[in-house]
Amino acid sequence: CTMIRLVRRVAAWTICWLAVALVPGVGAGSLVQNADFIACQHNGPRCEFLEVFGADLTGSIPSEIGELVGLKHLWMEENRLTGTLPTELGNLVQLITLDISLNELTGTVPLELAKLSGLEELWLEANHLDGPIPPGIFGLTALHTLELYHNDFSGPIPSHIGLLTAMTVLDLGRNSLTGTMPAELKHLVSLHDLQLSFNYLTGLVPEEVWSMTTLVRLELHDNQLTSKIPPEVGQLTRLERLYLEKNYLWGSLPDELGRLTALLVLDVFSNYLTGTIPASLSGMTSLTGLHIEHNTFSGTLPAAVAGLPALRALDIDDNHFRGPLPAAEMAHLVECDVSNNRRMCGETPACELGTLRPCRLVAEGDAARDERGGWAHAGARARGGALGAAASVSGAALWLAWRARRTRSGQGSAGRDGRAPALV
Repeated sequence: CTMIRLVRRVAAWTICWLAVALVPGVGAGSLVQNADFIACQHNGPRCEFLEVFGADLTGSIPSEIGELVGLKHLWMEENRLTGTLPTELGNLVQLITLDISLNELTGTVPLELAKLSGLEELWLEANHLDGPIPPGIFGLTALHTLELYHNDFSGPIPSHIGLLTAMTVLDLGRNSLTGTMPAELKHLVSLHDLQLSFNYLTGLVPEEVWSMTTLVRLELHDNQLTSKIPPEVGQLTRLERLYLEKNYLWGSLPDELGRLTALLVLDVFSNYLTGTIPASLSGMTSLTGLHIEHNTFSGTLPAAVAGLPALRALDIDDNHFRGPLPAAEMAHLVECDVSNNRRMCGETPACELGTLRPCRLVAEGDAARDERGGWAHAGARARGGALGAAASVSGAALWLAWRARRTRSGQGSAGRDGRAPALV
């Protein structure tokens, strides 16, 4: 087999060009004009490898594409192809790779693709394809890469996804998928990249997902998932990127996260997580980005976590942290935001501080409050009698009402900021 790079000289046109010429509807003029972008590999009289990428081709994919029955690899990505996927693609039964991503194709995926039993890679991302995920795909048991990102697919993720046991990359992100994550994902025993972000998935993250020890990347962000992050997450020791932001996750961060020594990015931004930051996170020695902003975390920021050797980005804003910043440990940070933590204090040039004050001023403010009678509860008690009791009762009632809203927020009924009302 030899690689022939077609140039703008007719003398260089080979049998591969004749094979391409069988599809004149794909902007034949553009093919000639952009011939430097065309590559074709052949072995004998049949074209096996056709690569037409980034050539600014327009028009639809003609049905004649089905006549290239010897094709094993077809790349037509990064063009401006429109129309629907032709059913004749099902004639290319020797295909191993089909990549028609980054075009402007519409309609549904033809059922005829189910005939491509040897297909190993299917790349259709960044088009306008719609309808349910075609069930015929789940019969392609040789498939190890399925890229459907950024289309308009809808409906649930079928449980038959578990039949694709050779899968290593599954990207269904940025569609309109609904329903819950199927537990059958556990059968994808070789999966290292699972991306389901930017959909409308609801319910719990199946416990089986936290046991998929081959995972290197897990993206579930921008859905409506309601789960805790369980201790079992500590089994994902190969994981490098964990994106769970913008869901309805609740509970605290488990200590077992500290076992993820290969983790580069942990992002749980904008959920309903509570509790303190486990000191065990100092075990994530590869971590470069920690994004936990817009939750309800409290307590102090452990110096060992802020000082992780590889950490470059730290976002903890809009939480309930208190106490002084471990400024010395944070000096190496490149990006940092600790703003909107009302009880936190300190100064460090590495961070966006917002309204944070130097700890000295915070201490002086606390002393001044003590002189005036402290918090509103103490002031009410100082005034004595029924007024103090009434204030205490009303404050407790307000607190209980807020807690009730927070409990319901696991189902998405509360606001995003997660702040408790002041007890005044």
